[in-house]
Amino acid sequence: WVKQFEDYNYPDKLVNQVTTLFLAKPISLAQEEKYKRILLAGSPDYEWENILKLQGTASNRIKQFIIALTKSPNFHLC
Repeated sequence: WVKQFEDYNYPDKLVNQVTTLFLAKPISLAQEEKYKRILLAGSPDYEWENILKLQGTASNRIKQFIIALTKSPNFHLC
């Protein structure tokens, strides 16, 4: 699913594009960092490309990111 996004192999850009897609209002830099931490689960940014190669791990991390996103108050705004 994430491969449809341009530059999906860069966690910053992926978080930005997904939040733009799902949220009605832009998020703050602190919120963006929060979602990136969830996506990376403590891994450094440069590990994201390796994580993407591990389908199960990548799927789980993306799932956790989407769950956190849909639980946010911004998700429920019109």
